Amino acid sequence: MTIGVFVPVSAVFPGTQADMATFVRLIGTLSRTDVLFWCARMNQVLGSASGLSHMERQAFGIRQFLMPDEARLIARFVEEHGGGATVFFRGSLLEIVRWAVLLCEDHSADGTTFENPEVRRTFARVALIASDIWGSRVYGRSLSLDNGVITARERSIGPFRKGVEGGLVAPDLANSLGRGWQIFHELLPSIDPSFGDRFNSATGLTTEEYYLCWCALITNFTKPGSEAAIFDAKTLGSSTRDPNLVQRFVALESQTLVELRQALWGGGLANDVLAQTLPPYDYKPIRERPVLRAADGRAIIIDPIFMMDRVAVGPLFHVLKICGDRQVNQLFAAFGDAFERYVHGVLRRAFPKPGADLFDPLTCGLHGRCNTGEQFQLDACLNYVTDLILFEVKGTWLRDAELAPENSSGLLQSLHRQYGFSDGRAKGTAQLARVVNAIANCDWLGPADEFRQVNRIVPVLVVHDVLLGTPGFGAFVASEFDRALGPHEQLAPGERLKGRVRVLVPIVMTVEDLELLEVSLEHFSLRDALVDYSDSCQDRMTPFRDFLAESPKYSHQIYASRHLASAAMEPLEIAMDRLFSRSADPNP
Repeated sequence: MTIGVFVPVSAVFPGTQADMATFVRLIGTLSRTDVLFWCARMNQVLGSASGLSHMERQAFGIRQFLMPDEARLIARFVEEHGGGATVFFRGSLLEIVRWAVLLCEDHSADGTTFENPEVRRTFARVALIASDIWGSRVYGRSLSLDNGVITARERSIGPFRKGVEGGLVAPDLANSLGRGWQIFHELLPSIDPSFGDRFNSATGLTTEEYYLCWCALITNFTKPGSEAAIFDAKTLGSSTRDPNLVQRFVALESQTLVELRQALWGGGLANDVLAQTLPPYDYKPIRERPVLRAADGRAIIIDPIFMMDRVAVGPLFHVLKICGDRQVNQLFAAFGDAFERYVHGVLRRAFPKPGADLFDPLTCGLHGRCNTGEQFQLDACLNYVTDLILFEVKGTWLRDAELAPENSSGLLQSLHRQYGFSDGRAKGTAQLARVVNAIANCDWLGPADEFRQVNRIVPVLVVHDVLLGTPGFGAFVASEFDRALGPHEQLAPGERLKGRVRVLVPIVMTVEDLELLEVSLEHFSLRDALVDYSDSCQDRMTPFRDFLAESPKYSHQIYASRHLASAAMEPLEIAMDRLFSRSADPNP
């Protein structure tokens, strides 16, 4: 992710104030559907996986919305301040989406209003002011050093996460599609046989149909590195073998502008809403239905990242909508088991089972019992005899409401509940600390005492939520680990001594990081990469992926997953056969 130097509106439009009153006045002059569709088109350019650089993505927007003289002012600002210019970015565009559904109305010439250069310049001013509004909403005063560095880091976890989210680039289609297909079409139904029926009750589709429709939509109506395509929601699927199926899917994953306004703001008049305390901006309504439909039937994918999120985990949240409280817990537990099996698969492909009579360093799903009788489970481990890598796998998410700067205390409580020690239960980081303690205290040395010679342990927390791979969460994990580890000696900021065993502070690895390592580990050692990361990023503020991307030793040895590419091809090929093949039977 690259952000660069944020360009203030006054640098491009001298005399324009970056305040809410100016923003409300300017955005209110724009035609609602046009501004929303242009946000979607820009989001596709900025957020889709492509070979375009940050500056090339910015240049597209600058050419679209600014005059040559204004482009030169941007160039001058960048020359004076250094770095690459950021005029448009995902966070500000989503901010515009939020306010446009409240403050804008469709003009009689909607569909063509942006052909007017002055309208495009107004949109550019709105986007520049939206950057300030977004920054104020996301960060507040969370980056101050009030009450010390440790408190500031805890306070900044949510804002850092939201900040990174505002500049994300979508993962490759193969990653989201391959992972989602495996987890929801293959793994989860084997753990919870009722999942398929419940998904059908919630959506009217099978999981296979759901993914076939996403394949059809993505491959036909997105253009990586270009603008998002506008399509007709009323006729979408008419050229396929099963138009009704595609239409049911579109109804499931899309929403009208009126529905989006209701979800974000409620039904009050704009002036009445503005006169009250503003509701928090929760991306959930956009995330749940990332296809936006205009009154005339035009439709567009409003954000490629939310679309890929839907591909990766959409089935889970569809079923959650029809679950009671007890069923919600059961479903999340089943998903957690499916995700754990998915991680096991990645690890086993990276570390294939050796031939007969040869030592297998990888063990998945290991159960242990201490001398005291305490039982625990270790999701996976790699045994290098003197070095031991422990894996704890977590498939949970944080809620948007918890990430606002004013909710930092609530966020910490949620983090403790999901990744620490809460209500007498060890989760995530605390589970890793419990296993480390058992080995260091010689209370448990593996099923056959195979950990007896271990003198260094490397704990790894693997998370499904990719936004936990942002600055701040790693430092929280380090602090939580120290509390759960009990008495120990600090050898270095990233290393501890527990009894006779050296223990690295846990390393947070997202599922996308692990997927990238699957093939890359043919070229370097996982143990070396983890130890090098620990030495280089002792405070754990730099995410593991950033370390790999910036390391001269590893950056040129990172390769995409062959397995995910293959897994993604399965639903794509089925979609081609069932929806587009002339010989296909629409009712197999």
